[in-house]
Amino acid sequence: MYNTTMKTKPINSIQQMITGLAICILGIVILNAAMLTLSTFFYVFGIVFVVMGLSKLFTFISHKIRGLEKVDSFLRICIDFAIGILIIIFPDMPISIFGIVCAFYALLNAAIHFVNAYIKSKNHVRDQYKELAVGTVYFIFGVFLLFSPAMYVSVVVNVIAVFFILYGFGMFHSGVRLALSIQRKNDLKRKIRITLPTFVEFMIPSYVLGQINKLLQPTQVDQPSKLSFEQRKSDEDVDVEVLVHMSEKGFGRVGHVDIAYKNMVLSYGNYDPSSWRMFELIGDGVLFTANKKEYIPFVIEDSAKTLVGFGLKLSEMQLQAMSELVDCVMENTIKWIPPFYVGVNDFYASRLSFHVPTNFFKVRDGRFRTFFVVGDNCVRFVDRLLGAAGIDLIKLYGIITPGSYYDYLNAEFANPNGIVVSKRIYSSILEKDGDKNEK
Repeated sequence: MYNTTMKTKPINSIQQMITGLAICILGIVILNAAMLTLSTFFYVFGIVFVVMGLSKLFTFISHKIRGLEKVDSFLRICIDFAIGILIIIFPDMPISIFGIVCAFYALLNAAIHFVNAYIKSKNHVRDQYKELAVGTVYFIFGVFLLFSPAMYVSVVVNVIAVFFILYGFGMFHSGVRLALSIQRKNDLKRKIRITLPTFVEFMIPSYVLGQINKLLQPTQVDQPSKLSFEQRKSDEDVDVEVLVHMSEKGFGRVGHVDIAYKNMVLSYGNYDPSSWRMFELIGDGVLFTANKKEYIPFVIEDSAKTLVGFGLKLSEMQLQAMSELVDCVMENTIKWIPPFYVGVNDFYASRLSFHVPTNFFKVRDGRFRTFFVVGDNCVRFVDRLLGAAGIDLIKLYGIITPGSYYDYLNAEFANPNGIVVSKRIYSSILEKDGDKNEK
């Protein structure tokens, strides 16, 4: 196993402060010259396409290209020139297109909040009216923007500018606290965080997986792969480990999160195929418990996943609070048996129960009775459990993704006074030469 000790406090704090300040300044500039900034951006964008076309034209002339490759290269040159010239001649066109794209994004968010409101109303969860109100605001704004993109796009740009200012200030503030060591390790108050847009957070697990694969691959052909990789800030024992799943396949690109403590993994997800609705986005909320040492190797092999485990050190009081909440959650479940394993085209729950001793449960009522991938999902479930110890992540807007949780925990690990004391990678690359990713 390879262990490293974190010594990154000065670098992280300075980097966060400079980056946060730069993002704040960018937001202020955009806010004070919204449409001018957008027009300039698209004008430069058009020039870039023309330059790309000229570069490809020079290559086309200087190299002897024949056959279909010649036709393909010529078409690409024409497309680059056409896009660049159209943007330069008709500068309002890309602004309108930008407005329409933002309109569809707003309408998509409206649909998500409306579905969440329906699910919460059906499950008798109290905050369905908040979801309905937020969805209505998104819907009205999306409709206005869709039919008059040029008129309302300035509002979108101003919203983006305010987001940059708030996000930059949050990053700068975190950098200052990190530099001054203000936060104590047990100062686990609930936090409001300005996070990246949801569509960006969805891409974080896939991006991180690529970086991990580069990190773990040997630099030379005859050099063996690392057997294990772990970073620790201290020698303290880990009480709870949050496991962030990453994969290059299908929904695995979005990621998944479950939690491990007392040598047991507790996971929440959409595991009952008979209840799937809306292209597998919605289904009955299902929990399962499994032994950590048996579960992790199975997940890695079965789903070709890489897992990042963030180890948390909690006080006795925090552990007790979390344990009581877990007991309360389990009391609100009924036993569920997944479809029988036959060895061909089996669903995940069937494969897991066949290879690893696993107990499955369905949530009887309340918030997690229905799973929704962009609503009450695996991340919100883990966040709810950690909330008993005061470690939950609160966003300014609704959707919590595996990407946002990874970003939050990774930032806590970079902070010498943060609650995360270790970070470990579990990967198929690390299973070579007999290592099974076990401590």
